[in-house]
Amino acid sequence: MAYTPPATTDINFDLAVYTAPATSDINFEIGGTLATITGTLAISYSGMTVAGAGTVRGVVVSIDHSTGDLTQYTTTVTDGGNLSVAAGAALAGTNYGLSCFINDTTVIYGEKTITADTSGILRVRFYFDPNTLTMSNSDNFVLCMPRNASAGCAYIQLIKVGSDYAIRALIINDAGGNTTTSSYTITDAPHYLEFKLLRATGASTNDGSLQLWIDGVDKETISGIDNYTRFDNFTSIRLGALVIIPATVSGTFYLDELVVNNSGDEIGPVALTPATGTASITLAGQTNAGVGNVEINGSLAKTFAGMTVSGVGNVEVNGILNGTMAGMTLAGTGEVSGAIPVPVVTQGAGYPLWKQLFDGARIIEDEEEMIMLAMLL
Repeated sequence: MAYTPPATTDINFDLAVYTAPATSDINFEIGGTLATITGTLAISYSGMTVAGAGTVRGVVVSIDHSTGDLTQYTTTVTDGGNLSVAAGAALAGTNYGLSCFINDTTVIYGEKTITADTSGILRVRFYFDPNTLTMSNSDNFVLCMPRNASAGCAYIQLIKVGSDYAIRALIINDAGGNTTTSSYTITDAPHYLEFKLLRATGASTNDGSLQLWIDGVDKETISGIDNYTRFDNFTSIRLGALVIIPATVSGTFYLDELVVNNSGDEIGPVALTPATGTASITLAGQTNAGVGNVEINGSLAKTFAGMTVSGVGNVEVNGILNGTMAGMTLAGTGEVSGAIPVPVVTQGAGYPLWKQLFDGARIIEDEEEMIMLAMLL
């Protein structure tokens, strides 16, 4: 059963009888999201006091710019309005997004601050569209930066590689150095970027890591990092054009749908609401005479020049159709059903009627049918 927390920070349970679990972890659901409380918990049922150290796992930052302004951020650096929320910057089917206008080397960003999180786990997802941003080869700057109380713990960078845009991730170690993934090219279109940052388990274990996904595809994991001190907590996250902006960068790019959790669970793309309405499809090379309906069920990939259909699905034809499709290649599992008449072919004067029926309608498959036809004629 889902639990919706009250407006205050206190959570009260009315428990007539409670049996403590065998372990110190208690799992429950808050607003549809599974939360895990870890640590040592002391519970008294008169007045319901919970004492001890614990961490609640779940979403800790969510910014979708739905307010139409910058108020979802704790602080902003706008450089005179170069950072703004606009409808034209909306990505992933949203109404508004973060518009970043670059016309000088001044950094611009929105920053969301939270109560320091010491879980040592951070997963971040946001959307990004280069929007034909002008950059020279090797130009780069930071798009997203999770921070401890005073400095960044990891970076997601945009870099120009030749004529292509590319994304790479960096993890910062205790000495202040960084380890970088390879650069992965992206198109000049919206993409969602996701990364997972893990703190080293001890001061000398060197087992911190950073994993990068682009559009849900696992690109690379950096491991063996000594970041126990650097990533001692997560206090804030910045989104925008950060650190150093090269003088040869200019134009406007878009960011949107920032989500951060401390469970490490996949965030994935924004779930879109299915569109409803009536679609009209014209197929190149198809002649359609008569009245009929076409119903497509399943997953089909269609190209109508050459008519290639792939995937699993059914096409149901109802009514009278006389259709021709040039090329007509059908690949995958599917069914075509319905009434599609085959015309009777006339071979000229004196051509026998039974022969017309035989050639024009269908092949008579057995002797019994041949006898019945002869009786009719």
